[in-house]
Amino acid sequence: FFYVPFRSTSTASLLFMDQPIVFGATRLMGSQIADGVVVQDTGDGSGLGLHAARWFRTGDTISREIPLFFMQHNYSASVAPTCLSCGALVGSLREVLGWTLRVRGKTLGNYVDLLHSGLMDSESLRLAQPVYCPKGCGAVFCSDSCRDQQLTRGHHRILCMELPQERVPDWNRFCEHAKCHHDTFILAAQVIAQVICDVRQGQESFDHAVSKTTSFFATPWHELPPHDATNRSSRVAHRFSQLSASLDFLKHVLRDVGFDALLELDFYSKLVGLFDLTAVDMSKPHALEKRLRAAAEDTPPDVQADLRQIAAEWWIHQESAIRKDNDSEDSAESSDDEDPPLFLREESFLPPVEGIAFSRMVALTNHSCFPNVLVDSDDCGCIIEVSALRDIAPGQQLLMSYGRSTAALGARQRFLWRDYGFRCLCIKCRGQACEAVLRGVATPELGAPLEWLNSYAAKYKLSPKRVARDVLQNLPAGALGGEACVFEIASDSHKDDGRASS
Repeated sequence: FFYVPFRSTSTASLLFMDQPIVFGATRLMGSQIADGVVVQDTGDGSGLGLHAARWFRTGDTISREIPLFFMQHNYSASVAPTCLSCGALVGSLREVLGWTLRVRGKTLGNYVDLLHSGLMDSESLRLAQPVYCPKGCGAVFCSDSCRDQQLTRGHHRILCMELPQERVPDWNRFCEHAKCHHDTFILAAQVIAQVICDVRQGQESFDHAVSKTTSFFATPWHELPPHDATNRSSRVAHRFSQLSASLDFLKHVLRDVGFDALLELDFYSKLVGLFDLTAVDMSKPHALEKRLRAAAEDTPPDVQADLRQIAAEWWIHQESAIRKDNDSEDSAESSDDEDPPLFLREESFLPPVEGIAFSRMVALTNHSCFPNVLVDSDDCGCIIEVSALRDIAPGQQLLMSYGRSTAALGARQRFLWRDYGFRCLCIKCRGQACEAVLRGVATPELGAPLEWLNSYAAKYKLSPKRVARDVLQNLPAGALGGEACVFEIASDSHKDDGRASS
């Protein structure tokens, strides 16, 4: 590894300091985001969205994208670390189990049967050997090339390699504050550092470097709670206080770097809000899980018992971290509408990967409870895959579900309003409201779809049941249920039904 210090930034490259940074997707109008996928106006007043420029058949892969940015949650990184550069998992089974036990203050020495089983040193239960940051900060990489890329052209160059020793405590205080309040602050700091590195080391223009995150709809993070949320004014004030404190810490870290526009409160709040609005939840099973389960089937019961006992340790660790997160001020908005945590959904031997990623494709894809695309991630690395759930004709909009499309109508409406700030009127929601009217079980909790039905009926002087029958007769097959539940987005956001709105 050969490290070359930065040259000072030229005066010409700092002229952008006098210009405010503006977020918005209008500059992407007409752009091709992937082969056969373009950004166009939705035509329904909701802003921009992704549209097919050619046929996609059921099961076709529409895109495979390396996210622009990826961040692993702190508690996940302590037991299942991934490469800071590419997001790939690292380590052998022995190392993974050792990391799992370490957070609980335990060691592998207590699991004699497992140690002598032959599993620990099996070549089939080994991922890339972890490569660590030479400054000893704890950052992990999957290869020398990934390490070198981050230390020369990545955010880690700014936040570690070039960070003066006297500012390391400032960075540690920033990270501790983020871990206690909102860890997306760390992702925002990494993005700001990446912009600085792209301009200085990559010789990019500031406009080009910053446009990787500003070419999307964004709302200030502290203003994201829905307008009818309980105690909204106090929540907004509390968020503003957290945001201001976080930015003050970051300013101490990056003082005198010459990029003051990136450290303005409005930009910082919108950047955090953007990620809460559009970041992909990258939760996935550990890459060694399937291999370990297959190998464990041929081992004695005592070995399997050891694996289950170690698994219980990370379950406890994960549950503790989730409960800590739920103690935040936003927990008042939580409900039973959400998916249960992973450790309750599936008993695994190894801890899953938990993190978020920012993808252009996903950030520009609008919502429907009757989606026509599935968003998922690959098993080993941080690759986001988008595939067609059914045939998509040229000109049709690509639509994904932001949550559990199989949940009840009322639960979906509450979830989307609470976490995304809009009332869904997709064909599935309207169809299910119509179905409830015909069955005589419609209640106010059905929300906007029921209001739409009654308003439409009153406008044209028709009975609600007449309108409901007409709507149901024209719904496409499968619209009322039975489609696959799609990948969720990690968000705490507020926007119209159009993620790419300008």
